[in-house]
Amino acid sequence: MIDKKYLIFLFSIVGLLIIIQLQPAIVGSSITGNILLSEINVSINAFDNGRISYFNHSDRILQYTKLEIDAEFLNTGSTSYTKNSLLQIGTYDDNMTVIANRTGFTMYMKPGDRSFDTFKYTPLYYGFYWLHLTVSYGNKTADAWGTVYVDPYYIIVIPPNVTEGDEPGGPLDAEDTTGGSGDGSGIGAGGDDVDLSALLDSGIYDTGRILVTLSHPDKIYVRPGQSSVVYVIVNNTGTMTLRRMMLLPRIIGDIKIEAQPMNIQTLKSGQSAIFMITLDVPYDIDNRTYPLDFKVLFDKDSRAGHIDVAVGPVSSEEDLLNTILNYRYIITRLTGESDKLYFDGKDTALLEEYISDADSDLVIAKDNYDLGDYDPVRTYLKKTRVHLEDAVLELASLRKPDISVLFATNVWFLIVLMIMISIVMAEVYVHKRKHKKVIKDEGEDIV
Repeated sequence: MIDKKYLIFLFSIVGLLIIIQLQPAIVGSSITGNILLSEINVSINAFDNGRISYFNHSDRILQYTKLEIDAEFLNTGSTSYTKNSLLQIGTYDDNMTVIANRTGFTMYMKPGDRSFDTFKYTPLYYGFYWLHLTVSYGNKTADAWGTVYVDPYYIIVIPPNVTEGDEPGGPLDAEDTTGGSGDGSGIGAGGDDVDLSALLDSGIYDTGRILVTLSHPDKIYVRPGQSSVVYVIVNNTGTMTLRRMMLLPRIIGDIKIEAQPMNIQTLKSGQSAIFMITLDVPYDIDNRTYPLDFKVLFDKDSRAGHIDVAVGPVSSEEDLLNTILNYRYIITRLTGESDKLYFDGKDTALLEEYISDADSDLVIAKDNYDLGDYDPVRTYLKKTRVHLEDAVLELASLRKPDISVLFATNVWFLIVLMIMISIVMAEVYVHKRKHKKVIKDEGEDIV
């Protein structure tokens, strides 16, 4: 039998040899990291997770009012990751159309960290909106949904037969900010006496959104020493009536500019306003392009535009043809606006006369242009321009609010009041004369 001491010694030698053989791997693993141990560590300890712990916003706001959406995301996992947030805002139509996107902060989050985002959006339309918040983290996502109803924004307009002290909502053009109540009684100050549907039908209130587009040429050509006219057409494509509209032009250089008309009182939905900018170019001006900037102002907003005015030698034929085409376009737009006003019950006889005179002179100018006789063309184009200026001013005059009924009511009231005062004074005078006569007769009898 082998002695136990020898067996122990033999096993010790074999174990020592095994340890010596494995030592480089052990040392190497201590330096480079053991891949197997690393994978085991991940599978046991690492998991990414997260949730939207807070998603808050108003469920009802007023149109054109800023909406704020607050959101909080919590890292509920055991690993760190980068988080990205996206808020989509859309309307409830057939396609659930996305109308706006808002992104939150990109943030590196450790386990247990919280991330806060505030998204802002101003609704231009009224009605229902949906909100969809998506948070991406690691290879996962979390989302939340919300709904907002936007009440329409109202502007109070005085009806023709109501005086300033009796209007259902305060002073002229007062703005209502209580449309979010949802029951109609918050409109203005009329309380339960105000029937919203009746007011909307009667046109006392304008409701909806402001959408304004500008139509004008991008560039015009003018010769030194000449004058030219450029049109700016303001198209009200929204549902709000625009008020107190005016155009302010500005140009760098010695060019004299003037805009007509000075202002337009009202421009209803679907209507267009026409401004004409007259440019008088001096003879001694440098030949180059001058920037013409302008701004159209109205009671709630403004729109800006830009036109390049190229001053330099232009062929007479090309210059006259551009003017003819320009005037023809203005006549076409004026005719369309005149027809709309006529169907609205306005007296457009004078406007139609100006347009007809401009059209007749422009036809003569075009006939002479076709014949190559350019002197009469210039003469009749000047006449056309005068008629167009008159037409534009008359169109602006027809856009003024109709307040004749208001004044007529006050005038008739004053007339009736004066007649009643006169009758009372006459009665008092006759009564006093009779009383004096009675006293006089009694005195004579006593004597």
